[in-house]
Amino acid sequence: MAGQLRFQRGEEGTKRLTLSFIDADGKSIMPTLNIPINVQVAINESSATVQFAMIIPQLNLPHFGEYAIGLSIDGREEASVPLFVREAPLIPPFPQPPPAPA
Repeated sequence: MAGQLRFQRGEEGTKRLTLSFIDADGKSIMPTLNIPINVQVAINESSATVQFAMIIPQLNLPHFGEYAIGLSIDGREEASVPLFVREAPLIPPFPQPPPAPA
C-alpha cells in the first residue's frame, strides 16, 4: 500500500500515521499498522507532501462485502476509504479454433 499526504507549515514534526482495516460491522480484521513519519516544510514553501509505502503481510478478508481502510494521524481520524471485496465473475474459456484442414 502506498500513499501521499500533504501537511501545512504549522504541522511540522514527527507524526504517527495509523492505518486500520475494518469490516462492515466496525470490527478490526487485522492489527492496526503504525508508521512514524517526519514532516518538514521547505523554507520557501507553505506545505509539504510526505509519501509512505508499506507491505501488508497476510491481509485476510474473510468474506465478500464492504470493508473500510481508516487513516488516522496522531490519533485523530482523517479519512476512511471504502474497500469492496467482490467475487470474481466466472470467465468462460476461449473457444478453441476448429482444427486446420488436412
